[in-house]
Amino acid sequence: MDKKRADLGFGSALDDLGTFTPKEKPKPKPQLTPDAQKTIAEAAGFKSRESSKMPPRKQLRRRRTGRNAQINIKTTPEAIKLFNSIADENGYIMIKIKQTSTFSTWFSGLKDARAKQKIATRIQRMKFGNPGDIKPVGEGVSEMRIPEGKGYRVYFIMRGEEIVILLCGGTKARQSRDIEDAKRLAKEL
Repeated sequence: MDKKRADLGFGSALDDLGTFTPKEKPKPKPQLTPDAQKTIAEAAGFKSRESSKMPPRKQLRRRRTGRNAQINIKTTPEAIKLFNSIADENGYIMIKIKQTSTFSTWFSGLKDARAKQKIATRIQRMKFGNPGDIKPVGEGVSEMRIPEGKGYRVYFIMRGEEIVILLCGGTKARQSRDIEDAKRLAKEL
């Protein structure tokens, strides 16, 4: 193989590199101080990159729903009795819950402990004027829907503003039969 330089088209200019001097590095431009940069940017109409102060957060407003204040807490039976006695002393309206024997039998026969607890909680909330998801089904009977397990339902009637009578209970599968039973029980009272 022949050792010969490639011809780049410069001719003999590459033969003598003795006169070669490197190009001088450009001198760096003087750095501006941050204050000078800020004044120049403001004069040119550029927006600042500094974060602006955050506006203060608005305070959340608590609103009551229904005619009574609601109470949704986990507490002991003694605390509930104390709360009820204070409410009675001050004349707050507390709804009284009564049960038919049909409802008592159905409720005590429930095997699903979680559903039983949720139903008991909803009945407790009803005492404080917060029945939750309810719907009238006709003839003064209303249905309290509990979205747990089989889709439990509790049927009740109101007597005035202070008394609720729990008629019977059931599931979504037996809904039409349970509604007929509840209407029949309401007529018998």
